[in-house]
Amino acid sequence: MLDAEYKDKTVKNLLEHQPKGRETFRKRMKEDAALKERYRTDGKTKVASINKKYVEDPDFKKKMDETSIRNLQEYNKRKMEEMEVRPPLISPDGVVYDQIKNLNEFAKEHGLDSSGLCKVYKGKLKSVHGWKLFIG
Repeated sequence: MLDAEYKDKTVKNLLEHQPKGRETFRKRMKEDAALKERYRTDGKTKVASINKKYVEDPDFKKKMDETSIRNLQEYNKRKMEEMEVRPPLISPDGVVYDQIKNLNEFAKEHGLDSSGLCKVYKGKLKSVHGWKLFIG
């Protein structure tokens, strides 16, 4: 391996014929039941230790809860920003509501059934309790 040209050729040959890490891991997991079971039990053990620590250690519990709540809030905020705005609706009173992003929240605010509003948007119903699509 002192010869640089020989070394480069050997390494190149090895790398060409060696499959990628994920491909071999997935293939081994499919073919080797013992390996698959070992990973499954390792995962269960890790989850059990985290759950035990969560129950026994109040500081860990507080940290995990704060992190989980913050992550959920950030995720929900991103999802709301990414949501598309739905076409406007006209209430039975004639008020036009636009900028509707979350149909479930809108339905709860106005005392409606979200499945009925969904059917209005899909065109299966023309109106629900007097609420119609605004076509203008």
